Amino acid sequence: MSPARNPRKSEERPAPAFRDLLQGRTVLVGMGNPLRGDDGAGPALMRRMDGLCDCLCINAETTPENCLGLIAKQQPDTVVFIDAVDMGLAPGQWRVFEDSEMAETSLHTHGISLGLLIAHLQSHTDARIVVLGIQPCSVAFGQGISVDVETAIEEIAEAVQTARPRG
Repeated sequence: MSPARNPRKSEERPAPAFRDLLQGRTVLVGMGNPLRGDDGAGPALMRRMDGLCDCLCINAETTPENCLGLIAKQQPDTVVFIDAVDMGLAPGQWRVFEDSEMAETSLHTHGISLGLLIAHLQSHTDARIVVLGIQPCSVAFGQGISVDVETAIEEIAEAVQTARPRG
C-alpha cells in the first residue's frame, strides 16, 4: 500500500487519504522537542488541535512512552504518532508510514525506538497504528517552527477537523 502524501507538495494523490485513517476511536500523539525548532511539530499540532476535534490529542513531547497506558486504556481503533522525521524531502512535506513500512525503516524518536512503542500498543490494543512524519527544515536548539512546517501543521489540523469535527 502506498503511503498517504501531502497533496500540496506532491503530484501523487494520497492513498489512503489521511482523513480516511481517522476512523473510530482515534488517538493523536504529538511527539518532539518544542525547544528544537521543527522537532516541535508534533506538540505544536496537539496545541493547535486542543478541543477542536473528536479525537484524543496527547502532547507527549519527548516522552511518548509515558503515555502508553493512557492510550491503551482508550482501546482506540486508530493511533497516529506525529513527529518530525527526516525523510530527505522538502521541508514541510509530510507522509504517513503504515505498519509494514515502519518495519522496513529506521524510524525512532527521542531515546526510545518507535518500534518498541508500537509493539507495546499492538500487544495491548487492536488499533491500527501509523506514523505521520513531517519533514523538518531545522531541529536546532532555540529555533522556532519554520514557515513550511507551520503550513504543514495547519494543513494536517484542517484535515483532522474536517474528518473528525468536535460535536
